[in-house]
Amino acid sequence: MRVGLKAILYNDNLRQARIRAGFNRIKDLADELGIAQSTISSLERMVAVPTLALALKMEEVLGVDCEELFPDLAKKIAKSKKLRKKIYIVKEIKSLGFNSEEKSL
Repeated sequence: MRVGLKAILYNDNLRQARIRAGFNRIKDLADELGIAQSTISSLERMVAVPTLALALKMEEVLGVDCEELFPDLAKKIAKSKKLRKKIYIVKEIKSLGFNSEEKSL
């Protein structure tokens, strides 16, 4: 059985995640994300690489870790998630009335 180049260069994880999330048409996901259909199509055909912000938004909308969708971005995504977690923790601490200027006893 001969496998064509097109079959190899296709992000099936993204396509399957899109369909599982209920976005049967590329247009539906593009509309939800506020981007062009051609962007989704290019990502699925692996002609384009998403920005980190778009990859994280797709993770949220599709309910799939973006590391799974875009393995090549895994390092950048992991760093971004750690940073977001730190920012979240700092905001939570501040919302409890603590700040970095207070001295501990």
